[in-house]
Amino acid sequence: MADAPPTTDADSGTDGEYSTPAPSSAVREPTLPGTALPETSLPETSLPETSVTTAPAASHLSIGEVLALLLDEFPDVTISKIRFLESQGLIEPERTPSGYRKFYDADV
Repeated sequence: MADAPPTTDADSGTDGEYSTPAPSSAVREPTLPGTALPETSLPETSLPETSVTTAPAASHLSIGEVLALLLDEFPDVTISKIRFLESQGLIEPERTPSGYRKFYDADV
């Protein structure tokens, strides 16, 4: 079998040299299925106690949720139409810091 030609700048960014394999100390020995790796003990650390809190239920609706609520009564309404109403100043939903509209029950 013939040796592979040296790599070029276009292939790997080298000057035609072969790359060298990692030193043998960096290579992990393979393990057989069913054999365990040796256990290592980690030093115990003291972490501050934290309490787990859940986020409150969303008190606002997204534009898609508003659309879903309105479709039964207004089947021709679309997200585009809701955005149009906003552009005309007929509705003024709040915005999140990332720009999403926040509708509340009074808006709907």
